[in-house]
Amino acid sequence: NAGFGVMDAQFFDTFTVDVSTKGMTAAQVQEGAASVGANVRVIDENTVGISMGEGITRDDVATLLSGAFGIANPDVTADMSLMEVDPSVARDSEILTHPIFRQHHS
Repeated sequence: NAGFGVMDAQFFDTFTVDVSTKGMTAAQVQEGAASVGANVRVIDENTVGISMGEGITRDDVATLLSGAFGIANPDVTADMSLMEVDPSVARDSEILTHPIFRQHHS
């Protein structure tokens, strides 16, 4: 919604952003991310990669958007449809069913 070119329509935890669509360079975005304690991967002069782990919060996303991308007061509400898994990649079988996964815990 902010006008950046998001390159990957479907993604798991990593996607790329074309920052040239807003007149920025990847180096500028990386510098802004570092200033708020975040990391982005510089792919090329115009593109950064962003990876998000399980521990990321909405506040983390807002901080990244404002610090790295210069978006004032970013809207980090989620469209629940974005959480739906495409049926072509959805798991329909049990996982980790071998007994070893239940016998040992750390």
